[in-house]
Amino acid sequence: MIFNLDFGKHSAAGYRKIKNEDVIGYYLPQNAEDLYLRGQMFLITDARGEEGSGEFSSKLVIQTVFQEYFESPWNGNLSGMLTNALQKANISIYQANINEGKQNYYSNSLICAVVHDHTLYLVSIGDCLVYMLRNNVLENLTKPDKNEIETNYPFADTRQPEISLPLLGAKDNISIDIKQKQIQTNDIILLFTRSIVEAIPEQDIPTFVNTSSLQQVCELVVQKSLETNYNEDASAVIFKVRGMKRLSIEDEEKSIEMPQEPDEPEDRQIVIKGVRYRSNRKDEQMEEPDIEIVDDFSQDRDFRHPVYKRTAPPVVKSSIFPTGKWLNYVIFFLLFFLLIYAAIKYIPPYVQSLKESPKVQQITPSDTLEYAIAQEQEFGDEIQDSLTIPIEEPQPGLNQDTTVVVVEETIEEQTPVSLKIAVVDGSKKSISLNSFNDELKGLYSSDRLTQVKSSYRIKNSVIIWRRTFDSLKSGEISKRIESLKTVFNRSFQIEPDVKPLDFTIVIGADFNMPNISDQYTGLPDTEDNYYIEILNGYRVAGSARKLGNRLHNQRYNEKKVIIVNYRNADKLNYNHSFSKCNASMTEDAEKFMDHFKLPKSVTNAPLFDIKILIGSDVAL
Repeated sequence: MIFNLDFGKHSAAGYRKIKNEDVIGYYLPQNAEDLYLRGQMFLITDARGEEGSGEFSSKLVIQTVFQEYFESPWNGNLSGMLTNALQKANISIYQANINEGKQNYYSNSLICAVVHDHTLYLVSIGDCLVYMLRNNVLENLTKPDKNEIETNYPFADTRQPEISLPLLGAKDNISIDIKQKQIQTNDIILLFTRSIVEAIPEQDIPTFVNTSSLQQVCELVVQKSLETNYNEDASAVIFKVRGMKRLSIEDEEKSIEMPQEPDEPEDRQIVIKGVRYRSNRKDEQMEEPDIEIVDDFSQDRDFRHPVYKRTAPPVVKSSIFPTGKWLNYVIFFLLFFLLIYAAIKYIPPYVQSLKESPKVQQITPSDTLEYAIAQEQEFGDEIQDSLTIPIEEPQPGLNQDTTVVVVEETIEEQTPVSLKIAVVDGSKKSISLNSFNDELKGLYSSDRLTQVKSSYRIKNSVIIWRRTFDSLKSGEISKRIESLKTVFNRSFQIEPDVKPLDFTIVIGADFNMPNISDQYTGLPDTEDNYYIEILNGYRVAGSARKLGNRLHNQRYNEKKVIIVNYRNADKLNYNHSFSKCNASMTEDAEKFMDHFKLPKSVTNAPLFDIKILIGSDVAL
């Protein structure tokens, strides 16, 4: 007898780790004999050695256990076979440590579950945990009983859910303790690494399981773990007992050869699954009166218990061309033509947008003013071609922006003052910006204008302007803002919000989320606040949003920190974190970054003066 199992699995690397050093393994034999004798196995290995060595040791453990348990000759003892397989895995890791010349270079925590017949065989080495959910009651199967704790760990804290055992590879011989648990239909077994249990209270686990599929639960608990502990990998395997089925090999083993009764012909004995049936005695062995009685009884039985056959209704032949078949043909051809139409309309513009993706420079701490000037692009009066730039969806309460390729360099005072203005179309509507751009160019011919197109929807329209200590330039920006608001209102029938900006924080691959203590105050909003923009320049999703949530409304120098915008950078390829601001604010930016334990590298690369974000709230 074996169980039908449904299962889900998920494993992911910590946000601050390059690769995942956990490995999930499962073996569901296809051979009926192996399935009947050895059962079904699920494994999680969690690397505990030196950083970067875990992937090799985890895969080595999984491979060794599977080979030793499923490929070795069967000796009739499941617990012995499992113990031998785990000892071989431990020796493999121990020998690898000897080859490296370090005692704990490789080491692993492991959880192994084998489902065989009505029993769950469980082995826990290290700090991985196993739970069983039965009738909505959660039980920790790896928690030792009270007597075991008092005997082996007299000073242990009994509130802890598990007492750590020696890791695989720590020494050449370890103690293997196999626990057995009877299981039944609808039981749910949960295998977790330690980081998941530290992030999610045990009383919340049944809620996760009851509200989602097994695969969704695995992905959800792993995500919760990564959000709590950035340095730890997380892995989960969950399987549920759906039902039972019998294998053909079981029927063969349970067939019993019954001994032949004495004085009875061999051909009259029939044995089926251990039950003996005898054929009817031959008529010639019965006397004539007995034969008549048997015949009368058979006739009487047939008369008194007649069997009526069901009569099926007459079959009506359908027409040669049924209506249902014609309707299926029509629906098929309609879907086919709609697919052709969608491919012709949408695929060519998408391919063209990929070809027009901009090249983006990577900025490192070694950047200097000369580097920035060398990378600057000349702005012309003509509007550049549209560029596709990814932007993160905003969180309620914060605005959203996109990356502008055209940037600002330090400009000496001159008359008239030339400003750099960027127009970002994030409306996701079929609107023409030609008349709007022509009107902007007609206001101040000396301004340098560029246009970009966001690949994500921007919810609210906004105008962002960069603050400066240059009084002449600041006055020109104020004039432009009033003119831009008027033109925007006339073109799109709405008045956009206006937000100032002091400096921008760019998150790179080397960024570590700071542990910022809460310093919120009731300071009022003033023009003297710090206005910050955050760009996520690496592949860890959500970093800009998380940092924005931690900095928004904090206090610094008796001023409030306001996050005016957070988003993805133009490309997720920045190796180093840094901040951008005008040269006059470099010292303030360095002190601000140092106060909140952020990267201190500051660059004065060419920056925009005004950015106009066109959101989905505009009218067509």
